[in-house]
Amino acid sequence: MVSNFFNKMKLRTKLTLLIGVTFIVPFSLVSILINNFITKEYYSVYGDRAMEVAKFVATYPRIVDALTLSGSVPFEELSPFLDSLAAVAQVRYIVPMDMQAKRLYHPNHEQIGRHFVGGDEARALRGEAYISSAVGTLGFSQRAFFPVYSPEDEQVGAVSVGIMSDSIESIISKVAAPIRKMLFVTVMLGLILAVLLAKSIKKILFGLEPGEIATLLKERSTMLEIVNEGVIAIDLNGRITLVNDEARRILEKAGIKGSLLDKPLAQIVPVERLFAVMKSGVPHYGDEQTLNGVAILANYMPMTINNVAAGAISTFKDMSEVREMAEKITDINRYVDALRSQSHEFMNKLHVIMGLLNSGKQEELRSYVTQFVDTRTAEDKIIQAAVKDPVIAGFLLSKHSNARELGVSIAFACEGVLPPIPGSMVQHGLITILGNLIDNALDAVQDSTVKELSVFFAVSPELLDISIADTGNGMDAETVARIFDKGYSTKGENRGLGLWLVLRTVDELEGTIDVDSLPGAGTVFHLTLPLAGLVGETAC
Repeated sequence: MVSNFFNKMKLRTKLTLLIGVTFIVPFSLVSILINNFITKEYYSVYGDRAMEVAKFVATYPRIVDALTLSGSVPFEELSPFLDSLAAVAQVRYIVPMDMQAKRLYHPNHEQIGRHFVGGDEARALRGEAYISSAVGTLGFSQRAFFPVYSPEDEQVGAVSVGIMSDSIESIISKVAAPIRKMLFVTVMLGLILAVLLAKSIKKILFGLEPGEIATLLKERSTMLEIVNEGVIAIDLNGRITLVNDEARRILEKAGIKGSLLDKPLAQIVPVERLFAVMKSGVPHYGDEQTLNGVAILANYMPMTINNVAAGAISTFKDMSEVREMAEKITDINRYVDALRSQSHEFMNKLHVIMGLLNSGKQEELRSYVTQFVDTRTAEDKIIQAAVKDPVIAGFLLSKHSNARELGVSIAFACEGVLPPIPGSMVQHGLITILGNLIDNALDAVQDSTVKELSVFFAVSPELLDISIADTGNGMDAETVARIFDKGYSTKGENRGLGLWLVLRTVDELEGTIDVDSLPGAGTVFHLTLPLAGLVGETAC
């Protein structure tokens, strides 16, 4: 029950209580011990003082004579001496008594001749010197007893010297008061520091309770493993403090294996950009780099705590997977465009057929249909005979239809036969190359008087050569030098990715690409790809 109550407390309350108790308990014990020590010491000191006075009085000749003569000395003769001695020695009373415990003298003269009060005098009348505490006629006192002996060494009485306990306590209180104040101030200071420390810790923890922190950590761990991106975080010293499973998978793909936590990131991957981001505090997005042959797309973000740099974090994706997804989307869009183009073309031909049919021109209709069928059959035969891969062949046929829809004459020729492509990634790569280059050629000839383009394949056992030429307006040398830069385009904003993607794909396929273009003379793209890398060692 107590543990449940403690667990329900807020962190600030727990810290304040814990630190407060840590201060209060020891200092309270210290205060008690100091007070007891002072009390004991003062009672001892005043007891010793009373004993010295008692010893002095017990050996004083006039007191010895007074007790030996059995009261024949009047108290008036003793009063000035004993009162003065009590004042000088700072004791409350000095009382000589005979062997019957009758007072020879007392500050209260009415008590002279009466029996000593307190009940602690018997040991003194038996010859013992000691210190005792008891309640007498003047109140509770600390008193010393000392026996009195005659010159014949016969005990004739005793002397009691007393100091009132309330006087001693008053002195002790005055002495201990500053110490108690100091301890109280220390305890209060400890409590204030406890509250401030608890508040500071709470601020460092962003006002979260331990249970909330535990929940956030679980959520963060789950989120890091769910996201389809690699995540790595480093501290100010460049050591890895966090790495998720996706990051480990991508790094293992790049040949980087083993434990990564607390290792310097610079020993694993190039981190110049990440350190630059951490130093500048400015994030950087879309950085492309290669890790042991694995292309990644990385983002970098600085980490700060209370506007103070604490490290940096990087998220990254496998570019091959990103490109595959993008290419799938691009392919779908191209297939949709091709189908739309074929649908428009087919509807146009149906309109021609319907018009000829309604006008009763049977011969013209027969000639038109025959010409259409023969043309489509010839195109299909050329492409299907030269390209044995159905995906690539279907894609080229769709581009023929698209060109006809745009009013562009497209010619396809092939030396040799392109065998089937076994890998979907290679298929997507070729489609990316052909699709972007043919689309660019179609755009280039839209404003030309002669709208023609040609696609030429030359297949040998080792190489695949591709040439795509158009009759567009061409490009100057400055434009040719920049067409493969990411984001550069002569077609306006949000363009300039197609040729950049073509270049990256050609590099991944370990091929080469060249451009020949002159203003007003059209453009030719020439590619050379190793055929073994496309279809394996069985290419023929």
